[in-house]
Amino acid sequence: MIEALDNAIYTKLNTTTAVTTSLSAATAIYAGQAPTNAAAPYIVYAHAAGGDDNETPVDSADVAYYIKVVAKTQKQAAEIADEIRTALHGKEATFTIDAPWTAYRIQAQEIISFIENVEKTQLYHKGNKYRFRISQ
Repeated sequence: MIEALDNAIYTKLNTTTAVTTSLSAATAIYAGQAPTNAAAPYIVYAHAAGGDDNETPVDSADVAYYIKVVAKTQKQAAEIADEIRTALHGKEATFTIDAPWTAYRIQAQEIISFIENVEKTQLYHKGNKYRFRISQ
């Protein structure tokens, strides 16, 4: 289930032109952690919490992911984070996940916003925690 969500998130972001045109490369979208030599701006997404909800005999899950942009300016990070939100929040109908799973609710929740200093360079992190409700 997590692998299916990882793949679906990557595909959705990678095929959303409004997101990829602002990145350092259309493939600058990383699961878990970006490579140490990744050029900003890029996206990192990671499973944050949740899993099977075990509420019915049908397999279903309630899963949270952190999805954020890392950029060299606050403005650029915020703009790309907004494009990610536009691509995902409430967009269950256009979110494709591997069978037998179906997404029935996608919500942007808590905001991610902080600055990191790396080798005398400021990197701005902007994004959201996203809640994915899926079932079979």
